[in-house]
Amino acid sequence: MKKITLSAFVVMFLMLNQLVAQSTFETFVNITKIYGAEQNPDGTYIVCFDSAGSGIMKLDKCGDRMWTNFPQFRTSAETIFDISSDPYSGGYIAGGSSTDTSINPYPQPFIMQLDAGGNFGAGRLLDGGAAGGNVSSVRITPDSGYVAGIFQQAISLVDVSNLKKVDLVLDDVWEFQGLGSQVNSSSVDINSNTEYSFSSFNDYSSGAPAIRQLDIGGMIQNTFVIPDTFQGGVSFFSNAVVDHDASDEYFIGATLTPTGSGVSSPYFLKLDNAFNVVWQKVFSWGASAEVLSVVSGPGNGVTCMLNRQDTVIFLHLDSQGDSSWSRTYTGIGSVKPNQMRRCSDGGYIVSGSTSNGIDNFGFILKLDSLAMLLPSVCVQAGGSTEICPGSSVTLTADSGYQYMWSTLETTQSIEVSSAGSYFVTVSDSVSGLSAQSEPIDVSIYSTTNPTISLLVSLLVSSPAVTYQWLLNGDTLVGETNSDLTPLVTGDYSVIVTDANGCILTSAPYTYLMPGIKELEKVKAFELTRIGSDFLELSIHIPETGTIRLIDVRGAVLKEVAIRGGKRNAVQIPVADLSAGIYSLLWLSDNSTQSQKILIGK
Repeated sequence: MKKITLSAFVVMFLMLNQLVAQSTFETFVNITKIYGAEQNPDGTYIVCFDSAGSGIMKLDKCGDRMWTNFPQFRTSAETIFDISSDPYSGGYIAGGSSTDTSINPYPQPFIMQLDAGGNFGAGRLLDGGAAGGNVSSVRITPDSGYVAGIFQQAISLVDVSNLKKVDLVLDDVWEFQGLGSQVNSSSVDINSNTEYSFSSFNDYSSGAPAIRQLDIGGMIQNTFVIPDTFQGGVSFFSNAVVDHDASDEYFIGATLTPTGSGVSSPYFLKLDNAFNVVWQKVFSWGASAEVLSVVSGPGNGVTCMLNRQDTVIFLHLDSQGDSSWSRTYTGIGSVKPNQMRRCSDGGYIVSGSTSNGIDNFGFILKLDSLAMLLPSVCVQAGGSTEICPGSSVTLTADSGYQYMWSTLETTQSIEVSSAGSYFVTVSDSVSGLSAQSEPIDVSIYSTTNPTISLLVSLLVSSPAVTYQWLLNGDTLVGETNSDLTPLVTGDYSVIVTDANGCILTSAPYTYLMPGIKELEKVKAFELTRIGSDFLELSIHIPETGTIRLIDVRGAVLKEVAIRGGKRNAVQIPVADLSAGIYSLLWLSDNSTQSQKILIGK
């Protein structure tokens, strides 16, 4: 089930007439809750969810489900809260909580490695609190390992959290005790220098979140505690989120509630790499809004995802922290977003749940770089985009739009038989939005037509996968081997299928059965002229037959029919032939004669 749901939160001044190839989609699935979604290196998406059991599913580039799996580490009573594509194994690394009541009544944090199909490979438990805990965030590290943000739940004391680094076989490398609690999937960040930023509440006595910067070895470098002195004092009821930009500076988002007020406000700031404040902003909208994710973007700006009265707000701040644009998203009624992450095309992948008061669905939302949901520009090929010469492939765009292909065709589907790069621009007459697809490259296999050789008394085809022999253009039933024993005089050819599935036909091979009279004293023809453009022959025999020009392989290149009882001159065009040795062959039911010739250029 897909649909377009788009509304503006403030008036946009951006002109959207310059199209770029950014695919977007909105996918609803009959699942209780989606915890996270991330783009894979190949442009597909991996999603972790909970629906009467924790599972993962893979979506293609258009948001359609490819497969679903339910990997288990210990028991079926497990939840996967975060997942990332693993370049070291070609599979995935996931984190969550696992409960085995025969050992411990509380859920324990764990990480596990999965193969490319989502099947369990290896896993281990991590340290939880007295009342268990979970892994809320898992990331790939540039130095061949993984890092997990762990929530540790206490019973009589205060909940705490930590950041643990493990190697590729899941053995401990280092651990940082973050104090505080409330780790979420956007609480951990790794920059290009392999510096870790980890957000948790500051300590046991303070309710303010703190961001800590760790070096590659897990040693603390800098700490920034979000101030709680705004508007006469504030409290924090959820953790901060963090992301770095191209300069390895940091964007931080948090939700603050002024003392004595029931309205929570979003708070954003930018820190340099030494954790000095570049700017900080508080937005008061008259209604509570919770900050859930921040993702850096081009131009030193940041896109923020918030939840405000069951509506998602995407707010973009420029390099000075001022609002550039915003969007809202309401799903099928109300929506509870969970996570937003960056995609390779500059857009965003967002996950969460949505409801209309009766039906509940999980959603995965792929937006462009302006957080817009454009018309679907997914083009499906009706077969392989590597095609055989003379064949074609059908390219089809989603239905419901107006179309303009790069070929200037305006139909939903086009037939392509030539090599090239093809794309389509689709326009939605309702929203007025247009979008351009990514190009699809169509190529044509390089093929070589089969050849026939005479080996003693056998006609032998060049190697192929399948064979079908013909005589004078008619199928020889049952003759499907690579060789053939000819039984009569005639033109033999073979149709083959090559390794790419292409069907190719040889040139005819003229075979003369032993016993046909070779003219000796009487000449059937006489070559009177050899030119670079044509041959001229004089016919001397009163029979019906053919004159053929044959190359050294026996392939018939030219053929002229001769009517019996007439002596005439014949011209054979040769301008299209290369210089070399050829044969002229006279062939009738009663006689044959041949002559080798040299054509020069």
